[in-house]
Amino acid sequence: MKQTFFSIITPTYNRADRLIKAFESLNSQTFRDFEWVIIDDGSTDDTTNTVAKFAETANFNLIYHKIPHGGKHMAIRTAYEIVSGTWSFELDSDDELYDKNTLQHMYTLATTNPNECFGGCFIDQHDNIFPKINTPYIDYDLKTYLDNFCDETNQQNLNIAWLMKTTYARS
Repeated sequence: MKQTFFSIITPTYNRADRLIKAFESLNSQTFRDFEWVIIDDGSTDDTTNTVAKFAETANFNLIYHKIPHGGKHMAIRTAYEIVSGTWSFELDSDDELYDKNTLQHMYTLATTNPNECFGGCFIDQHDNIFPKINTPYIDYDLKTYLDNFCDETNQQNLNIAWLMKTTYARS
């Protein structure tokens, strides 16, 4: 299996109608060295056919894997067993990358300061990227993140992704 730079993991369950925004945002990215790994957590809707249609027009590697329904945590665990990316992050089935250069920005951050991002970097709802601050041992909860990085007008739209070295996520 060819190693990619990014593995984008999307766990999904009965959300075929919501995957389109994620697909379109990934298909429009200027940075191309990524794979989209969709883990279907036992959906009973049209997810399989929807993803098959995406695969026909995707300009990136799309991996679809269906597992018995076991919850989001099992889907994510399964994803980390099959991803090939050096760096990975989750993109929920109802989320999207809002800027066509988001992956390019993430690539720049990960390659210019990989030690800062080894254990994770935040990507907010506006595709702003924030490395962990001060120490690799800081973990932000939602309130701390909001206090540090978001103004009050953006809080209801918060979408946090967590970019990390795939080897870190597997440990």
